[in-house]
Amino acid sequence: MSTNHVLNGVRPEAAPARLAQVIDAIARTRHIMIACGDTLTREASITGIEDPVDVYYGRETRRSSLQTLLRECSPLQTSPDTLDQRLLASLNAAMAKRRIAARNCEAGPFLQFLSNLRTQGRLTAYLTTSFDGVEAVLNPDVDDRVFRLHGDNRTVRCCRTLCVAQSDEASAVYDGKFLEAPSAVVQTGFGGPLCSLELSETTLMGEGKKRLLASAATSQLLLIVDCPFKPRGPIDGLRFDLADEVHKGSGAVIHVGVESIRGKAPYTAIDLHLPITAACFAEYVDRAVEQLAFGDTGTDGEEYDPEFWYDVSISIFLSVLPEPGDHHHVQIVSNHLSSVAKNEEPLSLAQACDHCSASTPEYLAQCQICQSHFCFRRAPYNESPDVRLFGEVELCFVDRIDNDDPFEYEDAWVVFDFYSKNGHRLALATSDFIQSIWCNSKDYLTLIAMWPQ
Repeated sequence: MSTNHVLNGVRPEAAPARLAQVIDAIARTRHIMIACGDTLTREASITGIEDPVDVYYGRETRRSSLQTLLRECSPLQTSPDTLDQRLLASLNAAMAKRRIAARNCEAGPFLQFLSNLRTQGRLTAYLTTSFDGVEAVLNPDVDDRVFRLHGDNRTVRCCRTLCVAQSDEASAVYDGKFLEAPSAVVQTGFGGPLCSLELSETTLMGEGKKRLLASAATSQLLLIVDCPFKPRGPIDGLRFDLADEVHKGSGAVIHVGVESIRGKAPYTAIDLHLPITAACFAEYVDRAVEQLAFGDTGTDGEEYDPEFWYDVSISIFLSVLPEPGDHHHVQIVSNHLSSVAKNEEPLSLAQACDHCSASTPEYLAQCQICQSHFCFRRAPYNESPDVRLFGEVELCFVDRIDNDDPFEYEDAWVVFDFYSKNGHRLALATSDFIQSIWCNSKDYLTLIAMWPQ
């Protein structure tokens, strides 16, 4: 049975004062990392990859999602030599439309917020599942902070693996031809967008992940916008790795998005949920930055030390403590689950072996000198006249271990009646010993048991 949990959020209408404190703290934060989905793509009015596009088959046209078309044309799925060129031409036409829309899009609030962060030198990294390149439309300097998990649609490459990809500017020259599909099938040849829905090992395990973790380690705040990490998806574990690096430096992890995050996992990775749109969040933060007395938030001071967000959480906690008689409950910034108190069984006072902690009462013997306890077994050989001497045949125990007796003979620290002088047991004078137990007390040092080799 699975159980879903919903992380409590700070809603503007329910807790405006607390939201203002959080926004103000974000405006003052100097090193911010952002993990984002297709927020900027939707803000630029570019369709999602789940939306249908035209796929041309000669004179016939059918509709298929861009996601399906990308997978059908992937070199990992189909060899370029066997790929239906009409499919590739349809993909190129759809991706060319997206490139043109991205280059000509107007800057929305979140794109403006991202550009401002880069200008202020506060953006450490921007991780995105989008491949349209909208991030750098307003400020090209943003590009050196962007990690695109699924490639870059602005770049066109030959589907043959040994060919070098074209630059963004050179790729734009081909857009006119790509839009002529399906008549331009021969002219487009093996050219296609540098995009893939399959994640490479470099991204998940190699240098790409190392670079992301290094950026997270230098960040005071990780903003997760609009759930880019799908539950149980291939990159879901990346969220926890990034959050762990930020938390190691006493930073905070905040989720921004209208939809609540469900499941047990968020409690271990996310400190706070702001249930507002990305555009609304961007406007709040940019307005808070403008209202700060020092403007660019770049002045030095003790409030910008590595534990800045820890101090913020304490400040918010103190500010929302209820007055006497106030029964309203306000959640504080915390990623800890509420503590649960329950009655526990008292600590067992039963005796146990000092060496192995075995606690079966019928197999414990107490030293009369130091009062220590040792687990034991007896070794009564069958000494009837019919039994041969030890050297001639293996002797049988009288007390054979049965299924109801889990305490094996070899497990005991002390073995009684192991030696004898009559030859029907091991001769004490000729035995070699490899382990012994000594009883230690103030006045005695006594050998109480020995094991034969």
